[in-house]
Amino acid sequence: LLVGARAALLNPPYPDAESLVMVSAEASSAMPRPVVSYARYRSLASGAQDRFRAVAFYEPSRVRVENGKILLARVSGDLFGLLNIHTGATADGPQLILSDAAWRKYFGRDRYIMGRALDIGGQRVPVAGIIPADSWRLPGHVDAWLLNGPPPPKGFVIARFRTPLPRLHLDGTWSLSVTSDVGGFDSYVCESFATRARLPMVFFLSALFYTAVFVLATTSLNLGLAKLRQ
Repeated sequence: LLVGARAALLNPPYPDAESLVMVSAEASSAMPRPVVSYARYRSLASGAQDRFRAVAFYEPSRVRVENGKILLARVSGDLFGLLNIHTGATADGPQLILSDAAWRKYFGRDRYIMGRALDIGGQRVPVAGIIPADSWRLPGHVDAWLLNGPPPPKGFVIARFRTPLPRLHLDGTWSLSVTSDVGGFDSYVCESFATRARLPMVFFLSALFYTAVFVLATTSLNLGLAKLRQ
């Protein structure tokens, strides 16, 4: 267990995980929700160019395809480029990226799936790529990603920070204010994925510590009782 914890701490989910951040319109939580509207995402992308190198937007929803219902993420922005994941997709027209698990489960590892047009909610979309297993570690389970399609009304916002990270709050987050397209300011909460990746290990090590204290305490108590009986 300690070896696994050490490996998780030393291997963040994506390259340069310190600069990869989740941007939300509400306080950070263990179960983040897709609450940023598409309009606010566009405003953020244009109003924070001095702070972010890239910004992307996605929202998973269940849709029907030929072989049943899958969890599809509608994507705006270069999400996979931001994550340094190569998909083979081009920038022209709607395209579908499948997860390795969905390719195996729903399409029987069809070797000829590439380029095939699938019916996605009434829209014919060609399969442009399959990403390897364990490539996706962002919030929300996803079977496939629709690129260059109609944007979702609300979703998750992921960004790459351009400058050194600001001073963090105690929970590993920081606040961000961006000029709104309609005047005034929009407020956001940012959290580095390196911080989010370390949280489960912190909980694990804390639990391990308290377990060790409990074992030592109960062992000492048992030894004391044994001596009294003698």
